[in-house]
Amino acid sequence: MDASEIDLIAQFVRHLKLERRLSDHTATNYQRDLKKLVIWCEKYGFTAWTELRASELRRFAATLFRNGQSPRSIAR
Repeated sequence: MDASEIDLIAQFVRHLKLERRLSDHTATNYQRDLKKLVIWCEKYGFTAWTELRASELRRFAATLFRNGQSPRSIAR
């Protein structure tokens, strides 16, 4: 993922804090989850968010589950 793709995460987190008025803790959790997704995408050769389809996101969720992530966190 390039810098413009990563910047979308920062914009989304700002949206969560300012417009949705979520707590800093919740916004930080979303940010951490999205960083995990970026790492996974880089591992599998995805370079843009638009390349991801539902099947890839299910594969990512399955990876999180195998690594012990709670279903509630995966759903977030």
